Amino acid sequence: MAKSDEFAQSIIDMYAKLQQNIFAVLINALQHSSGDVDKDNVLQWQVEQLAKAGMLTKEVAKLVARVNDVSESKVTSMIHAAGQESVQSTTQDIVANLGNTHPVSPDVAAFTDSYLHQTMLDLSNNINESLITRNISDNAALRVYRSIVTQTTMEVSTGLKTHEQATRDNIYRWVRNGIPTKLTDSAGKGWSLEGYSRMVINTTQHRVINDMRMKTMGDNDVKQAKMSWHSAARPACAPIQGHIVNLVPSGSDGFDGRYDSIYNHEYGKASGTQGINCRHTLTPWDPDVNIDTGLDKRMPSAKEAQANSLVQQRQRSMERAIRQSKKCLAAAEQLGDEPGIAHFKSQISNQQANLRELIKSHDFLNRDYAREQIQTGMNVNSYRLPGASDAIIPEAKLTKYALDPTNTHGGADKARVFKSALGYTQDNYQDLIDQIHAGQTKYHAVSKGDAGYGMQYQVDMPITGPNGAIKNVRTAWIKDKQSGQTRLVSLYVKELKDE
Repeated sequence: MAKSDEFAQSIIDMYAKLQQNIFAVLINALQHSSGDVDKDNVLQWQVEQLAKAGMLTKEVAKLVARVNDVSESKVTSMIHAAGQESVQSTTQDIVANLGNTHPVSPDVAAFTDSYLHQTMLDLSNNINESLITRNISDNAALRVYRSIVTQTTMEVSTGLKTHEQATRDNIYRWVRNGIPTKLTDSAGKGWSLEGYSRMVINTTQHRVINDMRMKTMGDNDVKQAKMSWHSAARPACAPIQGHIVNLVPSGSDGFDGRYDSIYNHEYGKASGTQGINCRHTLTPWDPDVNIDTGLDKRMPSAKEAQANSLVQQRQRSMERAIRQSKKCLAAAEQLGDEPGIAHFKSQISNQQANLRELIKSHDFLNRDYAREQIQTGMNVNSYRLPGASDAIIPEAKLTKYALDPTNTHGGADKARVFKSALGYTQDNYQDLIDQIHAGQTKYHAVSKGDAGYGMQYQVDMPITGPNGAIKNVRTAWIKDKQSGQTRLVSLYVKELKDE
């Protein structure tokens, strides 16, 4: 993972955690009321809850202030890293592909201030201001709180639900939606705090990388490039991916009529080539130096790539649904809602199973566990397992070792404990893998030194077994010195002597 990717993810995690912390504050306030509530006294409860608005405003403002203390420095680091990475990789491509041994490298620092200013302005206008205002009607978090209280009061007073059920249902509804920002897009969709901050950070990082790449090629008089290809591509990219393209509009100086132009495919627009979430790379190309060997035979047709893109969108939708269910599970755990906990755990299990089936039926899809994770109970500045989002869990570590009762090299004892303590066997190992994948990006990693093959780490995490029990499982990892890949090397259920 590139350094700018790490910075970007840490910022996204920070705002995701802010949203979760705000909900934790609101839920805590809703849990404390005087006595039992029913339709005869629910209006009194409503008055009591709304009286907490001033106190809640202060608590939310404190949470936002902590984020603001570090957000600008983190965004600055991300922008600088993205710019430097882009210029360095582009100049290397120019040397390798065009034979230019002294390419011009633009000054990254000179171009970063505008990116930083616009990014911080976007975050401030649409997130910070709506959360720190003392005007209760304008404060996004307080609007959510008032909505929960008001809707709960209506449902209880009319006899639709008990107070407990109404409160929980309205909390879960808002947890799914997220804390709203001021932004509503052209389709009328409102953006949540987490969704908006994720979009702003990803867009900023991509803009910096793309703009600095284009700037570097422009300074070196590069007018053509070869575009990378993906199995799934948006309509704007699908017809030209894998092809040589012009980096200038038709009729411009240096335009080569043999090739299409990225400007004919909505370049500069959010949905166009090199737009938001476009991951195509433009590699410098000189028609007089490079030899075009034709299209990669593995590359799908434009029609196939667009069809694959729709399937990939289904995957992203399923990943968002899993995240929403996990957020609701975290809320249910804070509320002590045992039926809710069971419901959301079952829902998550079904959603993950459906996602696995989708990926299994389309060989161009890959499972990205990081897209299914949420930020709860974790300090985003705490130490994380290096390469956690891409870390590998070899299935054989479970099926032929930790869950194998016939393994004579220590696995048999572990298999016995896994079965008795949690109910895991070789027949149901996939759920254990899913929970470890979730924990590897969430829980604190302890460095255990380098024994010669790479740095070793230990991550302890709670695991819920098929039998309903929850036990701490210790996982051991290594960041391989040769490949740079982080992988699981051992795991076992912790016993009292391990605590």
